[in-house]
Amino acid sequence: MDIQKEEVLKLAQLSMLRFSDQELTTLTSDFKEFLGYVQEIMTVDSLPNSESNRRFNVFREDRAITKDREDILSQAPARSNDYFVVPKILEGTEN
Repeated sequence: MDIQKEEVLKLAQLSMLRFSDQELTTLTSDFKEFLGYVQEIMTVDSLPNSESNRRFNVFREDRAITKDREDILSQAPARSNDYFVVPKILEGTEN
């Protein structure tokens, strides 16, 4: 795909960016190179359409697992009664 300096200038204007003539020339070259890579990647057949390669969402059944509360809380770096103590991250909140 070929991109012209005018198209890069239009993108810059829409993005409210200003570039010197040298920067526009460099950006145009960079865009051409990038779009060339994209075209090359699009030609690669990464996933054949065979039945074995199709991807499906696999769901598992939700199951409750019983764990010993004291065993879990004993691993906490800090605790208060039956709760983990964590650093306060929000301003103006109660403890």
